[in-house]
Amino acid sequence: VLCDGCDMGKTLWKPFIPRCNKLQLVGGLIHADVNGPISVKFYQAAKYHVCFKDDYNKYRRGFLHQAKERSLQVFTHVPE
Repeated sequence: VLCDGCDMGKTLWKPFIPRCNKLQLVGGLIHADVNGPISVKFYQAAKYHVCFKDDYNKYRRGFLHQAKERSLQVFTHVPE
């Protein structure tokens, strides 16, 4: 007899079903992940890290910034 935690830890998960309607356009779907506040001091006292990933070509780009609220602004004003 297993405890609830052990039983859930040994549960077999069903595999993800691949998407059939994958976008065929660069920039068609962008995933974003914001991390922070980070206790380690970064360049210019940045406390947050945001990472953007293009769903089509898997291109990733990360940025450091001082406030979580700036994440969308960082995305819309990406320097070349």
